[in-house]
Amino acid sequence: MAANQLAHQQPAALDISRQYPENQFNLLIPIKTVTQIAEIHKPVLNTVLISTNQNDKEIYKQGNEWALTSKGLKKLAQAAGIEIVSTEPMLPTTCQKCAAINSSVGKQVNCYQCGNKDVRVKVTILVPQLTGQKLPITETKEINYDDVTETMSPSQKQEFSKFRSEMCETKALNRCLRHAMLIKATYPLEELRKPFVVAYLVPNLDNEAVRRAALKDMFRASGKLFGSAPQIDMTAEDIAPEPDEQDSFEGFTGEGFIDADDPDTFYQEPDPAYYQDAPQYQAPHPDPAQNYQQQFENASPRYTQPMQPTQPQGQNQTQYRCSNCGEPISAKVYKFSNDKYMRPLCMYCQKGGNGA
Repeated sequence: MAANQLAHQQPAALDISRQYPENQFNLLIPIKTVTQIAEIHKPVLNTVLISTNQNDKEIYKQGNEWALTSKGLKKLAQAAGIEIVSTEPMLPTTCQKCAAINSSVGKQVNCYQCGNKDVRVKVTILVPQLTGQKLPITETKEINYDDVTETMSPSQKQEFSKFRSEMCETKALNRCLRHAMLIKATYPLEELRKPFVVAYLVPNLDNEAVRRAALKDMFRASGKLFGSAPQIDMTAEDIAPEPDEQDSFEGFTGEGFIDADDPDTFYQEPDPAYYQDAPQYQAPHPDPAQNYQQQFENASPRYTQPMQPTQPQGQNQTQYRCSNCGEPISAKVYKFSNDKYMRPLCMYCQKGGNGA
């Protein structure tokens, strides 16, 4: 007795009948009041308006009242979060009797030889409940071809034969949906004008544990669809970018060169577009009138490298050097210097260093 009084005194977590009075709404919910909802769940209540315009094909006349069509039922099913699990063709009753008789006398059954055109389909759906569970519901529908087509014309029979399996499947699904949402066979027109209310529970993503589990499941499903990315062990050295050759120059800013002894003078690097898609440098043939190499050797005793680019053994990249001081230079500086000064010079020698 005391336990019952305590249950009555406990406030309801969800009072659907109070929020949606039955005189104003069609409640397609078996449970009208929920006393407690777990933190991992959150209720979802949807209202659905069924069109009473016959042109929308959501209702049809049946006797003196109206019934919901397949379109209207699917509209409610989507709002209720109902899932279609499977649709499976079954052996019609006539065929079952035939198989049983032939099996009893040890005779082989030759299906599709008798001309029987009956069809039978089984449909299974999952219906989310306010208890947090998903209730499976299965219904079957069988169409007896001879009974249905008895009053049809030959052309109507031909068209019906093409789509009898689809029609049977639709009728089986309609049975499931009516059973799941407690939908009546017929309604008065004024009752169909009232909104239908459906309710179910979904994971509460405001809860941190539920959100982490949902994200984990989402990425697991994505991995099954598209495959997991390969795990690669990389160190900091593997992912660190290689320094540009020009970074080794003293005073290089990325845009030009500043002389440490003369900071007011700024030597600007040419536009990077100038080097874009530049062809591999081929050393030009020296002008017979000017022996540059002899002049370089006489002017700078530090010069020890040939003017032509060298290909070190075991490397695929050409190494360029300054023709005045012998310091390594990049391919971009090499091409720029040859185009401007007619000889390869480093950035320091381009501004007159080392007696260049």
